[in-house]
Amino acid sequence: MLEHSKFWIEHLATGVELAAALVIGLGCAEAIWRSLGAFAGRAVKPEIRLALGRWLALGLELALAADILRTALNYFLERETRGAEEGSHAARRYTSSTASSAA
Repeated sequence: MLEHSKFWIEHLATGVELAAALVIGLGCAEAIWRSLGAFAGRAVKPEIRLALGRWLALGLELALAADILRTALNYFLERETRGAEEGSHAARRYTSSTASSAA
């Protein structure tokens, strides 16, 4: 169950990162397009900056969400790894104690 969850969380985080890159790319493309219009005298420059800022804010929020997903995933992976290491140490101690008592 946990392995299945890890798989989907990792893919979800990757998808959110792709969405962040897409949003930032679209915002930059729009700003460039509108800037070209501003040079021709059709657009207002402060509005272009504000629109780009909104796109960037959304993109950064998505990137932050992907980082939060990966941080949570890393926490659970580390906890599982630590539990597996403790279990293998206990098994080795049990094996060595039974082998020495049999001798």
